[in-house]
Amino acid sequence: MRSRRVFITGVGRGIGRSLAERFVEQGDQVWGTSRSDDGPDGLAGLVSLELRDGGSIVDATEIVKDQTDALDLVPAASFDGMARIIRGELARPRRP
Repeated sequence: MRSRRVFITGVGRGIGRSLAERFVEQGDQVWGTSRSDDGPDGLAGLVSLELRDGGSIVDATEIVKDQTDALDLVPAASFDGMARIIRGELARPRRP
């Protein structure tokens, strides 16, 4: 089985960290994001990312693009943040 190239948001804690650990254990290449710059061992790359900041999203995207030519899987540990990116709401603040 070929190793998958996986991009996961929020690998510093919670579901994102658990997902990243599982994919790494399976031998996949995992790039992760974290606001705290903390992530599990074995990542192919760790990128600082704040999903409410459009500039941070662009920077993180460029870093990962420099390290791999494609991604095979992008599970969203931060569903709200990823949904906002898909809808093009990159830098709009959330309503309280």
